[in-house]
Amino acid sequence: FDDNYYLKGSFNNWGSELEMDFHDTGSYSTTIHLSPGNYEFMVANMDNSSRWPISSNYAFMLEEEAYVTVTLDADVVGITCFDP
Repeated sequence: FDDNYYLKGSFNNWGSELEMDFHDTGSYSTTIHLSPGNYEFMVANMDNSSRWPISSNYAFMLEEEAYVTVTLDADVVGITCFDP
């Protein structure tokens, strides 16, 4: 990876304010606090020229309030939820 990456989704109006942290392992991650609901997201550079997934968005549903960690590692995006 040679860009800064951002978590963009329905929870932040697809904006670029959630920059992901780069780790020594070569992965990126960020954690956000979300209320119950249905969400879509992608991970992308500022201009969306490099994004995951390539053709559509990831979708998930939270049944209760949670912290959500999204990780980008070697072109794979993972999501982990944990209680507030």
